[in-house]
Amino acid sequence: MSGTWHGLFVSELIIKRRQNLIVIAGLINQFHPPAKVYFLKGYTEELLSHLLRRPIRIEVQTVSNPKDVLFKWI
Repeated sequence: MSGTWHGLFVSELIIKRRQNLIVIAGLINQFHPPAKVYFLKGYTEELLSHLLRRPIRIEVQTVSNPKDVLFKWI
């Protein structure tokens, strides 16, 4: 993920497993064109689904200022 999405994530990745589905979530900068984000999302989902042999879903939210991101460690 860090190689494909180089420098776009402003937070740590969250990996969840729901039944057979793996969900990868994270926050990215808002200043990138939507076409680039859609392409990277589809490319990463297809590549990881092929490598891991199970469905992968990428959930991305945008943030205008990375300093506004708050974390709560559990």
